Amino acid sequence: MKTPKLAIAMGYIDDDLVSGAVEYKPSLVKLVWFRYVAAVACLCLVLLGAIKITISLFPKSNTNTPVYGVLGEVVAIKDDGRYDVRITGEDQNFAKGDIVTINYDYVSNESGNRALKTGDIIAITYSTYEKTGTTYQITPGQIDIVQTSSD
Repeated sequence: MKTPKLAIAMGYIDDDLVSGAVEYKPSLVKLVWFRYVAAVACLCLVLLGAIKITISLFPKSNTNTPVYGVLGEVVAIKDDGRYDVRITGEDQNFAKGDIVTINYDYVSNESGNRALKTGDIIAITYSTYEKTGTTYQITPGQIDIVQTSSD
């Protein structure tokens, strides 16, 4: 029933109530911009993920990283697979007689035998090193056996 007919059917209803009922329209505030904010946030996440994946798949090679080389003699073999090496040839980072520690995992030679013996003369190619107490920790790029010990 329409409002005027309803008013007649019920008897008397105040005109203010009838006119208020006719004019009232609930206001729907549509927040359309929420959709756009959510879409932009999703696109940002996708873009950042794509950039992160691209960087991890194709890392930039730093051509400015210096590479150094030095000769040393194995003086001690540790139980954890590391070697103490006394530097026998000077370079700009080490003096003769300095003790450096290297990791077994980087040792290689032509025969495929990776174990070093005390007294072996090795060539160490490295780009970074760290001083720990009185010794240096080298992260070598490659280690080659120059001369094996006479043992």
